[in-house]
This record gives sequence, structure tokens and C-alpha cells, in this order.
Amino acid sequence: MVDLERSRGSRAVEALTKLKGMDAASAEFGTTFENFKADVLEHATKEEAKVLPMLKSLCSDDERRPMGDACVATQKPAASKA
Repeated sequence: MVDLERSRGSRAVEALTKLKGMDAASAEFGTTFENFKADVLEHATKEEAKVLPMLKSLCSDDERRPMGDACVATQKPAASKA
């Protein structure tokens, strides 16, 4: 599961990099952006439906808090790379 999530994250960064280099008025940009948007929404929906409830049932608040902090910390560098 972790490897799949890393792969998705890598694909997201690649898509953002590709989008940055494209003409926003081009048809390819629109298609690439729509695919990226669909991937992000699918990922978020799956996390909300499966991963977060699983963590809530398996881990206490005290165990989950550092996980959340670590997740937030890793998102800041990823956003600046894109």
C-alpha cells in the first residue's frame, strides 16, 4: 500500500512538472490537467473512505497525532518541488 501511494505521489509531481511546461491554452494541457485532477480526487476519496477509518480503528489519538504531523511535514517540501 505504501509503495502504491509513493508511486501515485511521484506521478502527481511528474504531472505538475509537465503541466508547468505546457501552454495552458492547449488541448493537451486540458487533458493532462483533467487526468491529474481525477487522480487527485480518486486518491483523496480512497484515503477518506479506507485509510483514515482503518487508522482510527487501529490506533489511538496519541498514536495518530505524530502520523498526522509527519504527513503535514512531508507535504510542504512536495508542494515546493512541484
